[in-house]
Amino acid sequence: MVKKENLIVFIVVLILISFLLFTFFYPGINAVAKKVSIIYGERNPQIVRIIKTTDDATRMPMYIVTLKGNFCKGNVKAPNLIFSMTAFGLKKQVWSIRLYNAQSKNNIIEENKNLYFNPF
Repeated sequence: MVKKENLIVFIVVLILISFLLFTFFYPGINAVAKKVSIIYGERNPQIVRIIKTTDDATRMPMYIVTLKGNFCKGNVKAPNLIFSMTAFGLKKQVWSIRLYNAQSKNNIIEENKNLYFNPF
C-alpha cells in the first residue's frame, strides 16, 4: 500500500522535473528566435506562436515558431517570419525560414534553409 505522503512527494517531484525540463528547453526557443530575427533586421521580435510537433521524415521532436516584427533582407520587407527548429540538443538546427505578409503564410516573400545556432 502506498502512503498518501509518498504519493504527494512523488507528484511534487514530477512537477518539479517537468518545470526544470521546460525551463531548460524553452529559453533555447527564445534565444534562437532572437538570433534568426537579427539576421532579418529585427532586434526585438514578438513570439506569436510556438507549435511542438514532430518531423515527418525522422519523427524527431521539433518546433514551428512564428514571429512578428519588422523583418527585412535587402529590399524585401515583411511583418511576419516563421521557421522550424529542432526541439532537443545544445546546437539548434533551423530550417524553412520564411518571411511572409499578413494576408497569407503561403505568400512567401523570402525563404532561407538550414542554419545552425548555439542558443546559449
